[in-house]
Amino acid sequence: MRSLASKQAFASLSLMNMLETISIDVYPWAVPTAEQRAWFDALTPEEKRRVIQAAIEEGFESGISEKTVDDILREARSATGHGL
Repeated sequence: MRSLASKQAFASLSLMNMLETISIDVYPWAVPTAEQRAWFDALTPEEKRRVIQAAIEEGFESGISEKTVDDILREARSATGHGL
């Protein structure tokens, strides 16, 4: 059985490899604002990797939540003014 650190490393490496092989909008926020998108899009690929890696690590370190994905998205949209 893999350790938690091993699973985290695998997940991070998998995402980083995806950034090199596919072209999709990947942001370190659930619902990025226009300003966040512009800031992130202006970064170099290496800078993007570091920002996404930091977001992944923050997520793993944040613990388990009782919220559903819908709860989280609703809160994120509400906080950013995107609405539902």
